[in-house]
This record gives sequence, C-alpha cells and structure tokens, in this order.
Amino acid sequence: MRISAVMIAGAVLAGVAGPAAAQDCERLSGVAQIVCADDALAALNARLHTRVESALDVARAQDDDASAAVEAVRAEQASWENDLAECAGVSEPRACLEAAYLPREAELVASWLLEEPDAQAAYYCGDIYADELIALFFDTEMPAARLEYGGTVDIAIIAPSGSGSRYEGTFGRSIWLKGDAATLVWTDGDELACEAVE
Repeated sequence: MRISAVMIAGAVLAGVAGPAAAQDCERLSGVAQIVCADDALAALNARLHTRVESALDVARAQDDDASAAVEAVRAEQASWENDLAECAGVSEPRACLEAAYLPREAELVASWLLEEPDAQAAYYCGDIYADELIALFFDTEMPAARLEYGGTVDIAIIAPSGSGSRYEGTFGRSIWLKGDAATLVWTDGDELACEAVE
C-alpha cells in the first residue's frame, strides 16, 4: 500500500494514508516522491502519522497548558520534517529516510507514553542518593528509554554496544545497562555508577 500524494505533498505527514498510483508519485519531488514510491517507507510514514496524531491527542488532554503541549508536538514534528528533506540529497536516500523514521517514532512513543512500557527500573546513581533514576523501556521497532533523573526527562534511543544495552539521549546523555548495574552520563559528560533499587 502506498500513501496518497495528498498525504506527502508539501509535508510528509499532511493527510490520510491510502493507495497512490505511480503517476501520483511522479508529480511529487524530493523525499515525498521517494516515500510515495516505496511501499515500506509509505507504511512507516503512515504509522508515524498515526503516532503524531496520538501524541497530539495526549497533549490536548493535559490539564496544565494543553495548548503549549500541542504546539511542542507540532514544532518538533515540523523540525523533524525539515531535517528529513536532507535525505533527498544523499547517496542512499532510502536508508537515510528509514534511519530518520524509526527513532522519531520511538521518541514519540516514549515522550508521550503512547504505549505501556515493556520494562521499568529504578536506580541510585553516584554518591548522592537524593534523586532516583527511573527508566521506562519501550519495545518499539527501534527500542527507546524514557529517563527521569534530577527533575529532568530525556528520551534515549538504543545504540550499538559491545555488551549490555546502551541508550543515547540528547545533550550527550546516555545510559549503559549491564545486568543490575548501569552507567549514567547526565551532566558534563561525567559517568555515574548506578545500582538497581531492590
């Protein structure tokens, strides 16, 4: 199934998914044409569109400042779509697009709790135990973790690791899990040894 030309004309996520004739795709350009002509990418695009709509629903239901939450979802999505356009100019545009869609979906799920987490863990990190690290893990196609520490929430995406499981977030943050222990990088690149809370 291909997405409709209406859905990806102008913005990748602009309408409702549906079959598209080849001539519809030929009328498009850039990443929109690539996505339209590729069944697997079209399916990813439709799935991401559903995730964005679900995130907007969650944002609208917030008790405090729902309008700001809705605007945050829209602004993040617009920024992501602008970055996506760069895939049209690379040597492997299809790989570039797939590599963009999967982490974005994972971020939306973990940020807006669009699914129940598959696992949850709590840790004490470093020498000061005032703040617990709470980690929620989501088994999206590209796994993600929602990390809550020191009054801040960050979303981390699975990354290659020689052993254990490593998730990388924003601003250099990361968590590396090995059994019941974890290494957390949260501020200024400093590594904190973490122990699971029993």
